[in-house]
Amino acid sequence: MSSSFSTHRLSISTIRFSPLILFTWMLILLNPSGLYAQ
Repeated sequence: MSSSFSTHRLSISTIRFSPLILFTWMLILLNPSGLYAQ
């Protein structure tokens, strides 16, 4: 029971932070020169 609860919390945090990770990867892949310029 507790293990399934911790897995549920982990999936929730992953779903919460995945848009931020995807946005960061888009910035890195689409505009690497702008990333390194800063």
